Amino acid sequence: MAGPKGSGLSLMIEVLSSVLVGNAVIGPILNGTGKPAMNGVVLAVDPAAEVEQSHLSTNLSLLGMLSMKVGRSIEWDGEQEQILNDPEANALLKREYRAPWVYPS
Repeated sequence: MAGPKGSGLSLMIEVLSSVLVGNAVIGPILNGTGKPAMNGVVLAVDPAAEVEQSHLSTNLSLLGMLSMKVGRSIEWDGEQEQILNDPEANALLKREYRAPWVYPS
């Protein structure tokens, strides 16, 4: 499917496979008739990290910047995702959205 060794498509797949994390799944793009489209390839890859892991990793740097903004140390409750005993800093965890958007509760 990838074409002869050294062809453009074969080289592209080799390069992508070498830099992606997880198990790559490569398949043809199907057109409306259920037949493979010309020169079309789908590449699906497992994510490098789960969403929750990325969220937890990002929290540390965001809380550090928030602490610098208020000019003091903060105490973080990771279970409730709230700053303890500091209403001013806690208020900075979210912002007002423009209508019709609302902050998820």
